[in-house]
Amino acid sequence: KQIIHGYRLGNVLNKDIVPFKDFNLTLKPEKETFDLAKMVNKQQKESSYSINKKEQSKVVMVSHTNEKSHYKNPSKSLKLMLYRDSFTNAMIPFFNESFGDIIYHKKHTIDKKEIEQFKPDIVMFQIIERNVDLFAELPSLKN
Repeated sequence: KQIIHGYRLGNVLNKDIVPFKDFNLTLKPEKETFDLAKMVNKQQKESSYSINKKEQSKVVMVSHTNEKSHYKNPSKSLKLMLYRDSFTNAMIPFFNESFGDIIYHKKHTIDKKEIEQFKPDIVMFQIIERNVDLFAELPSLKN
């Protein structure tokens, strides 16, 4: 096993990453004020983007709760377990098309037993920089 920095992920996955040209990017109208704008006291509504695959997707949602989502894509083989925050939301369509079996955790508490049971090829921990102090609060992986 090895630790892979996020910038090297594309090199590791190589041909499995679905190219951006396979997706439609659509500007959605202003509807809410997002957290970064609130941090700088900008209280106006912002637009966002919707990302959808151009062709019919083969991805199937296995389960979904607020804390955990599980997707399968029969056209891919790699397994991913991703611990994330909301910064990952826009990347989910790409990951769903690039991996065969994915579990997303919307938390930063790593469950070693679940990782051992799921047996992912890649375990990713994604966190936006302003929350990097959460690393200091994480319990060690003794179990």
